[in-house]
Parts: sequence; structure tokens; C-alpha cells
Amino acid sequence: MIIHMNMTFLLLLCIELSESLYCFSASKSHVLNNRRWLPTTFAAASYSSSDQEDVNATGGLYASLRSRQRQVAAEKAFLLSGWRKGRCSSRVAVVLEDDWVRRCDFSGRLIALGTASGNVHVVDVQKGVTQLVTRSEGAVSAHKRYAEKAQDLSLLHGSFDGGGVTALALNGNILATGGREGDLKLWRAIRHGKPQLEFTQLCGSDQNVVSAVAVLDATVIAGCLDGSLRLLRRTRLETDKDEDTAQESGCWSTDWFIESVAHSDQTNSSVAILCLAATIQDESNEEIIVCGCSDGTVKFFRDGVRLSQLDWQPFPTSSTRSLTLAPPYIYAGSSDGALKRRRIDIGHLVYDQNTYEESLFPNHSGSIVSLVHREGILCSGSTDGTIRIWDLKPRSDKSPPSVCYGFGGFKVWLGSLACDEKILLSDGSDNTIICHDFSSPPPKPTTNNGDNT
Repeated sequence: MIIHMNMTFLLLLCIELSESLYCFSASKSHVLNNRRWLPTTFAAASYSSSDQEDVNATGGLYASLRSRQRQVAAEKAFLLSGWRKGRCSSRVAVVLEDDWVRRCDFSGRLIALGTASGNVHVVDVQKGVTQLVTRSEGAVSAHKRYAEKAQDLSLLHGSFDGGGVTALALNGNILATGGREGDLKLWRAIRHGKPQLEFTQLCGSDQNVVSAVAVLDATVIAGCLDGSLRLLRRTRLETDKDEDTAQESGCWSTDWFIESVAHSDQTNSSVAILCLAATIQDESNEEIIVCGCSDGTVKFFRDGVRLSQLDWQPFPTSSTRSLTLAPPYIYAGSSDGALKRRRIDIGHLVYDQNTYEESLFPNHSGSIVSLVHREGILCSGSTDGTIRIWDLKPRSDKSPPSVCYGFGGFKVWLGSLACDEKILLSDGSDNTIICHDFSSPPPKPTTNNGDNT
């Protein structure tokens, strides 16, 4: 009996041990599986052909992106090379049938122009198409042709005053124009078939000749010949609105208000503002305004507050007639044809103390009335009838930029240039706007046979 009970006990013990070993084995297998210590055959089976296809697709996507990056870089380099070598097509973009062009600007496909009679036009241009514009077709009477003012208009025009609009700037669909009667006017371009201009009722007129205007996203800046600086701000941005969806006339005029009036020189009211440049700081979102004055100085404002520590006088014996901010430099053109630059950190508003102002040669033989730039290129327009293209590529010997080439044949009434990455626009050709287009595509690669097949 005792032997039989012992055998039964041993049998039960063996069964429990076997179950425990099985549980331990299963638990160990589970741990091993979690650590991915798997048999080779199982690992190979888990990496299916669809996974390989995903890897191939991802690699193909990266290759496609790299190829597109190389293509964009090549197109960008070819475009810049075209600017430096003068590889462009030149044509008449706009013809006024019965008026003279005095100021022009463009944004996207819209070209705005101010005329000798004081009218303002806005034209929607297409690539390669010349627009014929008559005075009765879409023109709006904006400013007086002539006006007797106390300020000396020869500061702007020298001996050749063509009359009409004195300042014009276009940003998106917002246009600002200034006149010799003292009015600063704001317009909104509305596209319904041919673009039309809607006028806001806020003029901001104080009877001082408006010599320069600039348009930022939410601010319009106007400089005057009496030295005053007007800032008009928007209470809200309308960039989210569809410009083709026109609001009823006048509803947007209440969005603008005169915020502040500063003065270019708080001790000498006879110093006139002749030109403006403006930008928005990336980090602080503050508005930086630069004024060129009749005493040859350059003055800075931040959100309407004068920064006298940044005063610069590049032209002690002449006037500062044109400006452009092309980081890391500010460029200034004078009334006697000289062109200078100074290195500045716009983000922190400090001059580079290790460099001095530099002169760019050769000088123009007339007043430099307009300076514009795009990446790597500076364009200067002068009353001597020429436009010069300057190469801004840094040189190993740290010498100033040199002239690449120029365009000639313009009149003494040349008053403005405008450019983007591909196009250079100018007035100064009587009743026409001239367009230089650098966007011709790069040549296709050729085979050993010399053809493109």
C-alpha cells in the first residue's frame, strides 16, 4: 500500500514538473521573440517582397527629389548667368497711346504706371504680349500735372521736369501714388476682365510734395520734400481675401489710418526726403525704413522711430537720390552719378565695423534715380539715359562689384526701374514700358551628333 502511494505521488510530481518546464519554455520563447532572436528562416519569411518594393519606391522618391533639386539649381544658375551676360529678350511691354510714362512698378502680372498728365493705369500683361493703352481706357485721374509748390522740384527732376506723378509703388494689389500737389493716394487693383483701380478715400494730404513711396504688407510709407515721413497702417490684413472678389466701393478705406508722422531731420526742416527703401525684419517683424535725403545723408527709422546712431553721409557734396537694401549691404546712388555701398547687419541694425563704405565705378554721368536688385545682381538707372547691370558676386580680392554691361537709348525722364528674378522693367522711353526678360529656358543637352535627339 505504501509503495503504491509513493508511486502515485512520484507520477503526480513528474506531471507538475513537466507542466512547469513547458511554461518556462513558453515564457523563454516569448522573451526571445520579443528580443527578435528569431530563427533565420522566420526572419527571412517576415521580410516579404512588398517590403522590398516599398524600399525601392522610397529610394526612387529620394532619387527623384535629388534630381529635381539639381534641375532647379541648374535653372537658377542659368538664369543668374543670363543676367550677368545680358542673355535676354527685350520688348515693349506697354504702349500709352496719348500720354507719357513717368513712373512704373510691377507685381506678378500687374504693371502700374503713372503718367505726365497725372493719370494712373494698371495693366495685366502676358508674356510676349504688348499692351496698347489709351487715356480713355481704364485710366484714373490721380494727381495734377503741374502745381506751384514751395519745395524745389529740381531736387527730384533736375532741369527736366516731365510733370505728373512723382512717386509710385505696387505690392500685390495695393498701389500707392504720390503727386506734386501733396496727395498720397491708395488704390486697390481689382481683376474683372481687365484690371481696374478702386480708390480709398484716405488721402493723407498735407500739401507737401510726395517724393517717394513704399508699400509693405500692412504699411504704406511716404517721404516728402519738406522732410516729413508719413506712415499709413492697416488695422487688419486682407491678404486672405480673394482679390477677384471685389467688395463694395469704399468699404476697405476704413482699414487704413495715419499712425505717425516723423521727420527726417528734427533740427533742419529744409532737408528733403528724395528716396525710400523699406523692409521687415525676419525675427522681430519690425519695419525698417531708410530715407535718402537732399543733404547727402541716409537716415534709418524702426517702426517710425528715428535711429540717429545709424546716420550715414555717403555724399557730402550732393544728394542721396536712390536707395536699395541688398543684404548684407545698403546701396546709395547720388544726384551726381556716384554709387556707394556700406555693409550692414539689417537684423541687428549695426554697421560692420571692420569695413568702410565703398565706391562702385564707373560713375553715371547723370543722377542715379533708381536702384533695384535681385539675388546676385544690382541694377542702376540714370538720367544719363543708361541702365547698368552690376555683378554682386563676392570677389576673392574683396573688391567692389563691377559693371557687367548696360542698356542705353533712354531719355532724361527715366524715373524708375522694377525687377524680379526674371524680368527688368523700366520707363524713360516716352510713352512705353520696356521689358527685359531673362527667363529663356536653358538649352537642351546635345548628343555627340550635335542635335537634341
